[in-house]
Amino acid sequence: MAEYITDEERFSALVNFFKDHKNTFLMIFLIASIALISSLSYKSYTASQNAKAAEIYDAWFSSISTEAPLKADSDNHFNQLQKKYSRTGYAQLARMVRGSSLAKEGQLDVALEDFYDLLDASSGLFGNKMLNSVAKINISRIELSNNNFSNVLEVLESFNANNEHPLVYELRGDALAGLNKNSLALDQYSIALQNTQNESEKSILKMKINKLKKEKNAVILAHNYQTPEIYHGIADFSADSLALAVEASKTSAKIIVMAGVHFMAETAKLMSPNKKVLLPDMNAGCSLSSSITGKDVRLLKEKYPGVPVVSYVNTSADVKAETDVCCTSANAVKIVKSLGVKKVIFLPDDYLAKYVASQTDVEIISWKGICIVHDQFNENEIKNIRKNNPGIKIIAHPECPPEVIKASDFAGSTSGMINYVKDNQPKKVMMVTECSMSDNIQ
Repeated sequence: MAEYITDEERFSALVNFFKDHKNTFLMIFLIASIALISSLSYKSYTASQNAKAAEIYDAWFSSISTEAPLKADSDNHFNQLQKKYSRTGYAQLARMVRGSSLAKEGQLDVALEDFYDLLDASSGLFGNKMLNSVAKINISRIELSNNNFSNVLEVLESFNANNEHPLVYELRGDALAGLNKNSLALDQYSIALQNTQNESEKSILKMKINKLKKEKNAVILAHNYQTPEIYHGIADFSADSLALAVEASKTSAKIIVMAGVHFMAETAKLMSPNKKVLLPDMNAGCSLSSSITGKDVRLLKEKYPGVPVVSYVNTSADVKAETDVCCTSANAVKIVKSLGVKKVIFLPDDYLAKYVASQTDVEIISWKGICIVHDQFNENEIKNIRKNNPGIKIIAHPECPPEVIKASDFAGSTSGMINYVKDNQPKKVMMVTECSMSDNIQ
């Protein structure tokens, strides 16, 4: 028979629990009370400090804003802010304002001291991140004018590499150029150019990049997917990935800067082993390339002995080393047909493999790799776009899903898509691929 606990017994057990642990609960209550009182006291103290600092800051700012500023009053207010209220935002703001004013007057050494003081005051867990960044930028500019290039790199080193303003890359590029590390400077300028939205900044960066290219005997290769400012502004050659690698092998330039992704730089290096190949962003990757390794290919070859391996150019050097022949999206069908065999291992794009299979009588053994960009499109989107835009021509990349290719008017590589538009001159066209393509063929 089941035993039941009454409400009275439950209440008694709860009372006993609190009695047994009363010292612990009292300690928790005491600590919480102290923390709350301390927090309230700190907030009250901070508010009081900020209020007093605000009064002094207003008096200081008024003294320097008059037509004939009184230096004694100005210095007195400024020093009072820095000595008594150095951790307040008003003291740090005064440092920034005075430093900027001194820099404009040409007093760079004094201004530099203010900005270094601002950097120290705004650092730490509770520091003002915005003023800290302002300090670093201004220190870098002044140190550049003093040719202290190593100091610039040291100051900029603490910026978050994943969330940097284009100006940080530009300043770092200026410092590297000053140290004659022109190849690295080109990298930084290229990243800045890709991230800035300001047209005047773009123009300045283009001039810096083109100047360095000439001095360093370098060329820039830009993939068809690159942004217009790279594609039209600084690129010496623009094409698909394999064509870029071929152009790199033909040029007399000693340095190749690849404005593309990692596998493209590797392919360029394979074609030009004696040239230095630079990739501005080492994290620039490709979902297709990263979907397969050389080890994966070796396992496939063991499973299907004697079957030739055709790898899309969008693969790493590791995969290419295990491959019988490479192809592009433009010549994939032609390459597979030329082998004269009944069965082929085709890597790594599953959709391109299906496209090749639909255009040949060859049995295709595919890998399940996809391009994360082209995989986003679907047949319903294509139909809706066609319905809402009568007469539109829709051209798709072979890396798109088969139903998207079937619903399109034309499927081809990036160069094939460009040629289709040039040859047919459609009044309205949708390119089912990377968005920058439409800007680059205007």
